[in-house]
Amino acid sequence: MSDVAFPSPVGGVPIHPEFAPSILFDILYGILIPIGIYRLFSKHSRTSLIFGTWCFTVERCVIFSLRAAQSHGALNPGSHGLAVYMQITIGTGLFTMMDDLVKILRCILVNSTRPEAKGDGEQGLNGSDINVLGEDQPRQRAGYRGIFGIVGFVPLAASVPGIVAGSQYTSALSHQDTANRVMQLRYASSATGLFILLAMASTALYLRRKNPRIDQRATRLFTMLCSTLAIPLIYRLCVMHNRTTSLTSTSPSSLNTGSSKATFYVFHMIPELAVATFFLVGNVRKEFQTGAWGDYKRKD
Repeated sequence: MSDVAFPSPVGGVPIHPEFAPSILFDILYGILIPIGIYRLFSKHSRTSLIFGTWCFTVERCVIFSLRAAQSHGALNPGSHGLAVYMQITIGTGLFTMMDDLVKILRCILVNSTRPEAKGDGEQGLNGSDINVLGEDQPRQRAGYRGIFGIVGFVPLAASVPGIVAGSQYTSALSHQDTANRVMQLRYASSATGLFILLAMASTALYLRRKNPRIDQRATRLFTMLCSTLAIPLIYRLCVMHNRTTSLTSTSPSSLNTGSSKATFYVFHMIPELAVATFFLVGNVRKEFQTGAWGDYKRKD
């Protein structure tokens, strides 16, 4: 018990009732790891744009193994070190997938400037998209690449405050000023991440209506992924006002109650798992025409 009211850990700390869901999610993420390896090495689906998501999947296996051990009593649920690690990774892990989405959006926009750009997604007799043959647009392509040379670093604006907040979490347990600063940094991280996702989804929807050369199916999928990944950030913004005086408290504001854990898994963990599953089970290279390395050139 502390005299300081520090920010409640998002997801709470692992206690006994959390053993079953921790094992379940550990298994589900574990299944994705070999599938991701196959996607990374198969010549039909190989693309570097899913490597970040694959690393995220490996990390989630680690964290759920630790949470299962804590909830089963093998590790101390009140460990300050594990609390710091989990708050960092739970709060910033999804920004790895956000970074992959930024690279995918770049591919979608750059591909729309090529002569073979896929138009409105009409279906041919064989069920494939009809290519809309048009003139090459090298200047617009260069413009997109110039913009994404900057936009590519935007996810850092969300992840850095989250990492700093997590790294200061131990100090926040005993210092009220630090606790208040951690609260502010967590809000800044989640709010910035949500803004970035909504901005990318809005851009895709706008260009889908205004640019007949853009791949309509790709923009629909992209918007769906952004919307799904936004759910955990909205959830975080809704619960991060809670404070507690003990990591293992079961008070309503501790985020350790049964209902708090249920909403954590439904609104934070399941959407992340859904996006990771799409990236690793689906063929990102085919769906978004990314090639093996995405679009990384400054010029053709």
